[in-house]
Amino acid sequence: MRRWSIVLLVILFLALPGAAQGQSDVGFDQLNVLLWPEYDRPDMLVIYKITLSSATKLPAQIDLRIPLAAGSPYNVAIEEVDGQLYSLNYTTSQDGDWLIVSFTAPTSKLQIEYYDPELTKTDSRRDYEFHWPGDVAIDNLTVEMQQPLTAENFQVAPNMGSWATGTDGLRYYTEDVGSVPEGTPVTLKLSYTKSDDLLSVPDQAPLQSSQPIGPSTSLLRMEGMLPYILGGLGVALFIGGGAWFWVISRKRATEPARQRHNASKWLPDEVQEVYCHQCGKRASKEDIFCRACGTRLRRE
Repeated sequence: MRRWSIVLLVILFLALPGAAQGQSDVGFDQLNVLLWPEYDRPDMLVIYKITLSSATKLPAQIDLRIPLAAGSPYNVAIEEVDGQLYSLNYTTSQDGDWLIVSFTAPTSKLQIEYYDPELTKTDSRRDYEFHWPGDVAIDNLTVEMQQPLTAENFQVAPNMGSWATGTDGLRYYTEDVGSVPEGTPVTLKLSYTKSDDLLSVPDQAPLQSSQPIGPSTSLLRMEGMLPYILGGLGVALFIGGGAWFWVISRKRATEPARQRHNASKWLPDEVQEVYCHQCGKRASKEDIFCRACGTRLRRE
């Protein structure tokens, strides 16, 4: 019995350091925090644009905390070499007033988005506090705050200095915070006044006729035009069919036997099944690493 107790203690001793250093092996070379209040929802849109440090081994297990009130992330994604964002699977767990978002990052560029309902409104005054809990060491932290469309008296603490107008016509306040060690929280406060509930990106208004149709509006008599319309349609179909046949013939004559590399994205999903050669788990067509075991996927 004593022997087994000693073995169990050794196992726990070896296991605990590995669990403790799992997150410490992850570092952020760059974290851009975007705070956009009342952008397309009457909440605070928070966006994390992350670049992992070169010392972070991929695929990397990442655990980040967001406010519990957010409910769940709006999006957890990786940025591929084509500049497009591709969604990642993630899990969540509660830690007090925080929601831990856990996922495996196969590439170094990530983006996380969530809506925080803690943007308080008292008459025309708006107040919000942003908290970075210090989950990961950051080499370069940058915070960008967007002033809502009809907001006034926009104030930030600590003071972020002057603003600049973006290409969308909105004002942006940017602060280069710099290096933030792991375990060091960062808090920013903002306030402004706004006498309406308009969003910075409101829904588009319905299209309206430039001139109302009334008795004086000239209308073509379809009875007299119908033969010409049918004749023109027949000629157009004949010409279009000939052009289509010529293009298809040229394509078959010049296209190589092997499919082009990017042609697979137009194939049905069932033709594009990819399985990990290491563990046999099915992967998505855009995956680079297996989400189950982290092995780099082989591509034909």
